[in-house]
Amino acid sequence: METNNIVDFGSRDRISDALTDLLRTGAQQLIATAVESELENFLGQFATERTEAGHAAVVRNGHHPARPFQTGIGPVSVRIPKVRSKTGQPVTFRSALVPPYVRRTNARPSMGGGSILEEDAKPGRNFHFRRSWIKDRLKAAPSTLRVVHVEGDSMRPTLEDGDTVLVDMNQKSPVPPGVFVLHDGMGLVAKRLEHIPNSDPPAVRVISDNGLYSPYERTADEVTIVGRIRWFAREL
Repeated sequence: METNNIVDFGSRDRISDALTDLLRTGAQQLIATAVESELENFLGQFATERTEAGHAAVVRNGHHPARPFQTGIGPVSVRIPKVRSKTGQPVTFRSALVPPYVRRTNARPSMGGGSILEEDAKPGRNFHFRRSWIKDRLKAAPSTLRVVHVEGDSMRPTLEDGDTVLVDMNQKSPVPPGVFVLHDGMGLVAKRLEHIPNSDPPAVRVISDNGLYSPYERTADEVTIVGRIRWFAREL
């Protein structure tokens, strides 16, 4: 009797891919249904509000462009509905199921010799974080956050070459001290900043966590602080 112990991995991959596609399609449909239910509940809050002509004050207004967000079975594309107020009052529908996205920029702060920020850098892919984490933990708004990659070794061991960091552009004060993305007059860098007490004019100390690099000082007018780094990720 002939025995074949060779596994056709190509066939298995095709089965796996088909199953994954089926699961993603099902997840997409479930999420879309749940978001529609959220929208109905949201519109129900305005059910008694009417315009002077007697029409509903808040109505559907199409969808935002489809965007992917990460799930346990991979990215799933979702279109979030939009609403419109006929009374002039701003009204925005936000899904509790689909996290807000934070846009990535192609600027790469250096942790070594410095790199220049390109004004016309095209944004990269989106990153997704829980809205509750952004609001409750970071005390921030998605619109003020940017994801960037860092290069160099001067911030080791805190940050490594290629790390991904989340920058809060609403936090530009070096009090308390922390790790920031800033332009130091030479280039865009990621460094630890601390305010120099009683300095006149006001100045900051720019510090590398890697002891091989010496700290230096800059006046407040010589630096442009982009924002404080609040989170980082690293590939293993």
